[in-house]
Amino acid sequence: MNPEIIENLRFLICSAKERNIEQGVNTFNSYIDKLSNTNNEQLVCEDLFRELSGMQRFADFNNKEWQAVQAIFNAIASNR
Repeated sequence: MNPEIIENLRFLICSAKERNIEQGVNTFNSYIDKLSNTNNEQLVCEDLFRELSGMQRFADFNNKEWQAVQAIFNAIASNR
């Protein structure tokens, strides 16, 4: 399990909670659970990449959230 991805997902969960964005909390929590319980981390990371790619078009990420998303993208890309 990639600790950088988990750390950034936890940050996004905290930020979503502060902004009362339940969908973000649920989505990011589900990916922490999936990453913690998978035998195929690469597949889960690819799903997360697609999910975040879609979210970035419609989500209202602030600067720190966007940095966390970029860090996740970079971590996934470095493991490809």
